[in-house]
Amino acid sequence: MCGFPDGRSIFYGRLREELSAFAEREFALAKADENGVSYRSRIEKVLKRAIRDPEARAAYEEELRVPPFPEALRYLWNAFRRLSARRGGNGFGLSPLGWSEIAAFMRVTGTLLAPWEIEIVELLDGIYLRAMGDRETREESDG
Repeated sequence: MCGFPDGRSIFYGRLREELSAFAEREFALAKADENGVSYRSRIEKVLKRAIRDPEARAAYEEELRVPPFPEALRYLWNAFRRLSARRGGNGFGLSPLGWSEIAAFMRVTGTLLAPWEIEIVELLDGIYLRAMGDRETREESDG
């Protein structure tokens, strides 16, 4: 568990849980299919076709619903997004963010992250890798 700042473990723990829930849904919606089209785009396209059945429309709208974003951790979300955009691969898929990338990010940007903040960036990275790896895992088990 994260070593949150003194006396704030409940507060930051809740924010961590909120950010995790947001990230899981956001990454699931952002995942692209074999044609490079995100799940979000496919659902939005269906909704644009003016679905007349209110129950069906509500179900599609629910698919697009994302848990609230914890604004207090926006800076960690932004740090993760910047790091992830420069992520490497190993020929077999995405590589996790490494210590060297995080250290370089902090050095180059002048951003100093506490250990608990790095743990949250690592948590986001794990959620991202699991979300983006789902299709590859299914294809390997099918093949």
